[in-house]
Amino acid sequence: MITKPKRFYAYCHKVYFTYKTKYSEWINEYHKDSLNPWHMWEEWAIFIGFDNRIFSIEKDYYDGHTAESITILGLIVGKLYSYDSEPVNGWVKEDKNPVDNL
Repeated sequence: MITKPKRFYAYCHKVYFTYKTKYSEWINEYHKDSLNPWHMWEEWAIFIGFDNRIFSIEKDYYDGHTAESITILGLIVGKLYSYDSEPVNGWVKEDKNPVDNL
């Protein structure tokens, strides 16, 4: 079950402030059960934290999640976009093991 992103939270030596969220539902045509609606929470946030590096610029991307940050004299400042999605009725277990069908 997905939940609405928190306004403030701490993670990995950083404090995050979520300044925008968006909830949406849709029919996932690429999933096996296309009649089961999906839902998603999107989150846009800024963060501040500390690190042992003097200077660095980072841009991370993974499957639509993005984070960009700059570190100067150990102070990290950055922004991120993330999301969490799943079927509205939750994940359904498969009745049979796909290996059994070989």
